[in-house]
Amino acid sequence: MSGRPARAGRRGGKRSAGPSASVEAPSASAPAPPRDPAERSGRTEDGRHPILAIASTALALGFYLWALAGHEPMSNKEMRVSGFEPLAGLATALGGGVAAAAVLGIVLSAFAPLRSRRAAVALAAAWFYLSAGAPALGRAAIVIAPLAVVAHLVWLELRKPRAMTGSFLLALHAGAFVSALGFFHDWRRYAAGWKGFVSNVSALVKLLL
Repeated sequence: MSGRPARAGRRGGKRSAGPSASVEAPSASAPAPPRDPAERSGRTEDGRHPILAIASTALALGFYLWALAGHEPMSNKEMRVSGFEPLAGLATALGGGVAAAAVLGIVLSAFAPLRSRRAAVALAAAWFYLSAGAPALGRAAIVIAPLAVVAHLVWLELRKPRAMTGSFLLALHAGAFVSALGFFHDWRRYAAGWKGFVSNVSALVKLLL
């Protein structure tokens, strides 16, 4: 008599285990969730269009090579001087910039850990436009520009901000390229009017105060 309830209890225990057994445990062979397309291709958001990053870097490098050649800025005159070509050598410099940027892009793309740095390199390259200050600072501007590029790259590596899109970088470089050319050739006009500008500001400050 005492053994039957025990057997019933054992049967009941087996029955009670039935519902829990119906819940299937996750299989170890279940496929992993799909990775992000950018991760699967080894490219980050900025690297989906690496050609834009290369084009941006090419503009900056081309301008720096052009400024490095020591071209003479325009004189402080309204009319163009006969025989003076303000963009002389620019096409050749841009060709060199494209070649250098392409080689750099290939190197960065060849190594997966470096692919995410393409946008950082393109962004930091914008400091090459500081070489437009050569008419004002002399050769010091040629030295300061690459140092600023390196400093910005170090800052980006330490802070790791969100990468900018290739289209934004290209628009940024296009605007900076044109502005740098204008500043390079118009600096003498700015310098000639600087004393008058300071005098007018001083007079305005005295009038207001």
